Amino acid sequence: MNHTYLKDDTDRTSCRNLRDLLLTFHDVTKLINSELEQKQLLHTILAMVTRVMGADNALLLHLEGPSNRMKEISSIGAWPLDVNLFSSISLEQAAHCLVEHRGFIRPDELIPQEVNQALAAEVQQYLQTVLGAPMETKGRITGMIFFAAPNRRYEKIELEVFCALASQAAIALENAALYERLQQKLILTREELQHTQAELIRSEKIASIVEMAMGVTHSIRNPVMTIGGLARQLAKELADRPKAGKKLEFVIQGADRLEKIVREFAGFAREDELSMCQADIVALVRQAVHRAEQQENAQGVEFHFASDYGELLCRHDPILMLRVFDEVLTNCLDAVRGHGRIGIRLKRDGQFVRLEITDNGRGIADSQLGMIFDPFFSTKTRSTGLGLTYVHRIIEQHGGTIDVRSEIGRETIFTIHIPVFEWGGNFLRPQVIHL
Repeated sequence: MNHTYLKDDTDRTSCRNLRDLLLTFHDVTKLINSELEQKQLLHTILAMVTRVMGADNALLLHLEGPSNRMKEISSIGAWPLDVNLFSSISLEQAAHCLVEHRGFIRPDELIPQEVNQALAAEVQQYLQTVLGAPMETKGRITGMIFFAAPNRRYEKIELEVFCALASQAAIALENAALYERLQQKLILTREELQHTQAELIRSEKIASIVEMAMGVTHSIRNPVMTIGGLARQLAKELADRPKAGKKLEFVIQGADRLEKIVREFAGFAREDELSMCQADIVALVRQAVHRAEQQENAQGVEFHFASDYGELLCRHDPILMLRVFDEVLTNCLDAVRGHGRIGIRLKRDGQFVRLEITDNGRGIADSQLGMIFDPFFSTKTRSTGLGLTYVHRIIEQHGGTIDVRSEIGRETIFTIHIPVFEWGGNFLRPQVIHL
């Protein structure tokens, strides 16, 4: 079959002026390499191909890593055939044609024979007007560019310029991808910096609170206990005076409340010594769920526990970690207010155990989300706001992390990561468990 897109080298009458062609190529490559935004770059590449080659349309395919096949990512102009036809091209076929031709490629040499034979006659005829060039950089093919110009015939030098343009496009796209990765890395670095800064501020706050808590505990513990004790004695002595007894009842309740706050301050100020051991985290989570189910406000709440493992050993302090799970589940129960659903999902995440505790309660506002681990922050009227701060400290002591995300009126998700003790068949017994 004769291909009419390549002129005889002896026919110079319609050959472009070489100087003009090279100047155009220089301007085009300069324009392509100055663009770093990928979407705009793709449009610029294809627009320049149609301009330089005087083509009706252009198509850019990119190589998909796992399949080693070409996939359309951008096109310009109308194609009177299904462009998915080009996705049947493999990397091996493109590389073979590149070695044979050292430049431009006819698509009918790339498309598998059985696919080509199944095409309609007019499609096969149209394919004879299509030319392609590999996008090659650093000795590897990253994609291909095709264009169609049924009413044009080309000199060899023009096709060589087209191939050079395809190689320049490959470099430009690689630079754009690198720029995008750097931008994403910069965003992540900023986010990590902000997170680290927030953690440092929180640590400084906690250190100040611990110092204050120790002072408060020392200063008011004895007076508060004295007030409570004397009030109880007076209540017994004034048992025959109901009005006085009623007033003393309020005093006793207030003293009890103050004593509880003092105990919480004392517990928070005291640095717990970790008693680490190799223990099954699955059993501990199951125990925490069972304890939560026994709480008074758990009536009407649906609990769903699932684990990818029947047993998973972690190095942790079981007593302190149980307090962590208790506190988080208690917060979830407060959020659902006696009716709703709490889901507990435990799975492996790299070198960590990932525990997700989800409730479909009222949610947490964005303005409050960043403060829930801060000391004294609480949306509850009868809370010191130290519970989740204590949780955060224990998780950090274990070398883990705790995060929370929420959507008002829909759900709140606490995500806890705890380092796994060791990877091995002796420690992981795969078995999905649902309670």
